[in-house]
Amino acid sequence: DDDMEEDEDKESPKEEKEQSVKQYKQMYLHKSLEFLIDLLSSPHTRPYLQLYLTSIHFTTCLTLSPLFTSQNKQQHHLFTSLLQTLQTQFTLEKKVYMERASILQKIIHRYYDTYDPLLDVMYAGVTRIISQQSDFFKKALDTCELEILEQLCMKLRLVEDD
Repeated sequence: DDDMEEDEDKESPKEEKEQSVKQYKQMYLHKSLEFLIDLLSSPHTRPYLQLYLTSIHFTTCLTLSPLFTSQNKQQHHLFTSLLQTLQTQFTLEKKVYMERASILQKIIHRYYDTYDPLLDVMYAGVTRIISQQSDFFKKALDTCELEILEQLCMKLRLVEDD
């Protein structure tokens, strides 16, 4: 019996150490996620980090990770809230671009509804205008006269009136 008690005592410190290491890993992961969220909230680092995280399917990997499906409710709640904040940061910039593209379409509709090169932009979907894979918007602007582009930029308040 004494030998069994000694074996149990030997396993206990080992289990405690493993549990401690697991907690440190989880804390490291949470702090790393918080750091990424901070970097994504900065306009200077957001485009670069967002591109990288998207290329490695970061949010998908997090969703499939064991921490996301953890049985520990407190741990699961913290991880889920961090993941939601991270996904919100991803969609925030896209929402801003969509609003700007919508304003562009409204101005084209109001002032240039008969100008043929901009009609495609006016009737295109907003996601087609802001898509980074498509050069649709660039091609549409390449066919416009310089004077019309200058007027459009002034109406969008991208340049000052002369």
